[in-house]
Amino acid sequence: MARWPAEVPLAALVSGDESEWSRWSVLAVPDEWQSLAPTASRAEATAWLRALARSCIGDAAMPGDGGCILQLGYELGAALEPATNATAQHSDDSHAWPLAQAASIITAAVHDARTNRWFRVGHAHEAWATIEQAMQYPQPRRHFTLGSLQPTSSDADYAALVQRTHELICAGDLFQANIARVWQGDGEGDPRAFALAALSKSHARYGAWLETPAGFIASMSPELFLHLDCNGRLVTRPLKGTRPAGADTDAFLKSSKDAAELHMIVDLMRNDIARACDPGSVCVHQARAAEPHTTVLHGVAEIHGRLRRDRDAADLVAATFPPGSITGAPKVRAMQVIRELENFDRGPFFGAIGLLGGDGTLSLNVAIRTATLQSRESPRCWRVRYAAGCGIVSDSIIEEEVRETHAKAQVLHRAVDALRHAEVASPAPAAHAG
Repeated sequence: MARWPAEVPLAALVSGDESEWSRWSVLAVPDEWQSLAPTASRAEATAWLRALARSCIGDAAMPGDGGCILQLGYELGAALEPATNATAQHSDDSHAWPLAQAASIITAAVHDARTNRWFRVGHAHEAWATIEQAMQYPQPRRHFTLGSLQPTSSDADYAALVQRTHELICAGDLFQANIARVWQGDGEGDPRAFALAALSKSHARYGAWLETPAGFIASMSPELFLHLDCNGRLVTRPLKGTRPAGADTDAFLKSSKDAAELHMIVDLMRNDIARACDPGSVCVHQARAAEPHTTVLHGVAEIHGRLRRDRDAADLVAATFPPGSITGAPKVRAMQVIRELENFDRGPFFGAIGLLGGDGTLSLNVAIRTATLQSRESPRCWRVRYAAGCGIVSDSIIEEEVRETHAKAQVLHRAVDALRHAEVASPAPAAHAG
C-alpha cells in the first residue's frame, strides 16, 4: 500500500491473521464504482444486489475466482426491510453516502498470510506496469495531519440516550439496542497516509481502505459478518461484550451482562442466516469466548450454516443485513429505536465491506472501528468522522457504556498519535478520488 502509485486507484482489503476467514489481503485496482441511490426502494435494492451477484460470476482469477469489492451502508437495511423506518434523514445531501457501492476488480496484488506469498491476479492492465515500476523504488514520504477528534455529542447527551434505551427495554419494548455516537475532526494532506497509520496501528483482522466517488473509508474492523465458501458453507462470528485491552479475561467471561449481550445476538443471527440456509444446518459452533484485540477485549461467538442450493450471496445479504451485533434484538424494533434516538445517518458506519467472489463466495466484515474521509473546500482538506456504539441491555450501567465508547475510539486515537509523531512512508497524494 505504501508504494501504490498515486495515479492508480486503490481498493484494499487488509487481513490481520492466518485464520480461514482472514488469510487473504487484496490490493486491487477497481473498475468504475457502481452505487445504489439513498432513495432506493426495496425492489430496487434487491434488484441491485442480484445484478451485482450475476455480474461477478466467472470474473477474473481471484481467490474465489473473481469478483467485486463491496461496501454496504447501514441504511441499506431499511431499504431491504422498510418496517424498520431507518431510512436516511439527517445527512446534508452534499455529503450523503449511497446505500451501497461496488466495483469489479481489474487486477490485484493478493497476499496469503498462511504461506506469506504475494501474487498477481486479474486481467492484464496497463495499471499493473505502473504498480510494478513503483515497487522498484524506495518509499517516498507522505503526510497527513489531523486535528483533535472530538465527539459531536457530550458524554451527558450519550448517557441520556442510554437511559432512554434502558427505559424502553424495561418497558418491554425490546431486549437490546446498539446505540452509537460520532467523533469528528478536520485533516489535511494525503489520505493514504491516514489509511496506512490506521491499518498498521489497529492490526485489524478485517481491515479495508476504499477510495470511492462518495469519499474514502478506512475500516479497522475486528468482526466477521459473513463468510460463504464455494461449497455453500457459511460462518458468522458476532462480537458482543467489551472490556479495555488488558482487562481480566476470567472476570469478563463471568459477567452475566456481557454474556447476555452476546447470547441475544447469537439467537438473532441464527434466525437471520436460517432464512437462507438449509433447514437444520444452522448450529452454534462456539457459544462464547474471549477474543483479544489491539485496544479492547471482546466476547465472540461462532455460528455455522449451509446455504440453500436455490439461494446465492444476494439472497444471503438480503436475509441478514444489517448485522445483528450493531442493531439489537428484536432487530426491527432495535433499528426503529436507533433511528429515533441517534441524530446522524450511519452510512458506511456499521454496514459491511468485503469481497463478492465470482464463484459465489462472499466475505464481509462488520464495518465497526470505521472512519470516513470526505473532501472539504480543497482536495487536500478532509472531514474525518468515526462512530462507536454499545449494546444496551437491562443490566447496562450508564457510566460504563459511556466509557466503552471511549475505549472503542482508542483505535482511531492510536492512528492519530502515529500521524503526529512519525512520518508515514508512501507515494504522493491520491488526487484521483474523493
